[in-house]
Amino acid sequence: MTQSAASSTTGLGATRDHVPKTSLGRGFKKMKSMLMIKSGPSYSNEPPTFETAANQPDYHQMRIQTYYQAAQSSSSSRHFQRAPTPDPATVMPGAYMLNQEMNLEDSIHYGERAPSPFPETPSWLPHLDLDPPFGGAAARAAAASANHRMKMERKDSNLTNPPLDRGYGRENRESGIIMSAEHSRVRDCRSRRESRVEGKNPLDILPPEINAQIFSQLSASSLCQMAQVSRQWEELTMDPHVWREAFKKRWQAAERSNPLPLMVGGRGVGKPQNHGQEWAKMYKARKQIEANWKKGDACATYLNGHTDSVYCVQFDQDRIYTGSRDRTIRIWDIKTYKCVKVIGIPEALSNDRLHRAHPNPNNAPPTPPVGAHVNSNPAGEPDPRIYYTPPLYHEASILCLQLDDEIAITGSSDCTLIMWDIKTWKPIRKLAHHTAGVLDVAFDKDKIVSCSKDSTLCVWDRQSGRLLQKLAGHHGPVNAVQLRGQLVVSASGEGCARLWNLDFQRKLNPFTGDFECSSDAKCIKEFWSKERGLACVEFSDDGKYILAGGNDMIIFKFDARTADQICQMRGHENLVRSLYLDEANGRVISGSYDSSIRVWDFETGHELMNHPAFTNSWMLSAKSDFRRIVATSQDSRAMVLDFGWGVEGADLLNA
Repeated sequence: MTQSAASSTTGLGATRDHVPKTSLGRGFKKMKSMLMIKSGPSYSNEPPTFETAANQPDYHQMRIQTYYQAAQSSSSSRHFQRAPTPDPATVMPGAYMLNQEMNLEDSIHYGERAPSPFPETPSWLPHLDLDPPFGGAAARAAAASANHRMKMERKDSNLTNPPLDRGYGRENRESGIIMSAEHSRVRDCRSRRESRVEGKNPLDILPPEINAQIFSQLSASSLCQMAQVSRQWEELTMDPHVWREAFKKRWQAAERSNPLPLMVGGRGVGKPQNHGQEWAKMYKARKQIEANWKKGDACATYLNGHTDSVYCVQFDQDRIYTGSRDRTIRIWDIKTYKCVKVIGIPEALSNDRLHRAHPNPNNAPPTPPVGAHVNSNPAGEPDPRIYYTPPLYHEASILCLQLDDEIAITGSSDCTLIMWDIKTWKPIRKLAHHTAGVLDVAFDKDKIVSCSKDSTLCVWDRQSGRLLQKLAGHHGPVNAVQLRGQLVVSASGEGCARLWNLDFQRKLNPFTGDFECSSDAKCIKEFWSKERGLACVEFSDDGKYILAGGNDMIIFKFDARTADQICQMRGHENLVRSLYLDEANGRVISGSYDSSIRVWDFETGHELMNHPAFTNSWMLSAKSDFRRIVATSQDSRAMVLDFGWGVEGADLLNA
């Protein structure tokens, strides 16, 4: 068929020169460039023909038929003239290859029109004057809406569209094919961007301060796992702020009473105001010490120096203070275990020399438990420089000792109490009113409470030393007393513990300008043992629970508000002589006449450990902190059980 015959049959221009030079016409020429006709080695104006359809997949014919159906559906447009649909049986196989099988950007040159792959337009293709076959007002509106939506998506994803931005696609803005391709590009770019975000380190996005704050909320075990992810994460987990928060959450107990009870030993939290501490090493050390507590792995050290029974003990993170029947107070360095000061009677030095020359064989240390570490500081020749005889001193056994960061108070069998300056150990004043030995003492910032073998308690003004009130009600020796704010608990040999409300008041005297103290104490609760007398008592920091022990060989735990018995701690085989509640660490320490020290869980009452063989005499007093138990016995020695012995970084926990 010739070119002129094709023109007369279709009524359309047969060559590219007859295509109208309108913008829509140029747009449709883009559609033609997206079709590729193959008819052998060269292209022709003649419609290609099929020899057979058996050797070619059906989708080639389906694509051709779809195209011409779209063209027929637009025949009502005044700008479009339809050409006759070619017979599929006469069209050569492989005639069309749509844009999906071509790279769109390969056929686009930015800034100029894409060249058509046809050397000459085949005569059987339709020509458009104005609108494309997919035109129409509704289609244009839908396309404009879709283009606007894609534009907003590109802004959101920081993508750009080169065809629209560089001028080519402006004339084809309403083209359905172009719109579909742009939507595909946006979707593909977004998927690539999302894949990049999924593989990105989240710590690179946030500032270091925020990262440190996030990591500070993690537990220590989580931090150890995070440190194994990468070097960057490992460096972040070693941030002092991160481990400081982890340490505080685990070890720094909340203060639950006001005023705070007197602190024994150290808190084991280092220097909280020093943010440059090695918090990770401190956490590791504290964790190892706790593990040693659970295993009962401690180093026992004996302090030799007293010449008779050691009745009482207190200690802080630097010093150990002991009081004895030999009428002296001795101060020991807690690191070297050397005695650094002896306060007492003038005969103290001569008595010590006599005792060292003729030691008591009954005071020899027992065979230690298997696997235990035992040290003993040698008594040696006394150093006269450490002996001090003050103007006031006790003339009989020192039975009790209590101290804070300003003063120390001791009670004695001579029926008196002496208040000392804790820094110089010079006596401040002597308190005398009891008619028998002073067995225990407790105090806070305002008041002092003492108990005696005369079955009474005395309340004193700390500032002036004036007696405020004498409490009577017990029918036996009052062996122990504890103070929490306005509440006092006392334990007596009659087998009863009493809870008192002091109603302590400090008022200003308008005539003298001085503060005057008063107390109107009343017994508000009673707590009875099973059968026998009570020798020791403890008060929880918040004042909710009371512990008591004695001749029943049982430790009783009471509810302070209801006087109900919560649990019993059983295990001792003789009188429970001493109790100490380390509530910050959840432990109760007890010493007994069965020569053992036992550790109990404060919440459950279960026994955690038993040290039965570190002494061969009665245990008279025992105290503890996060690291140590310090106990005294009848064999004239003090003993230190150190669970932090040999633990790296343990000294960092001191304040």
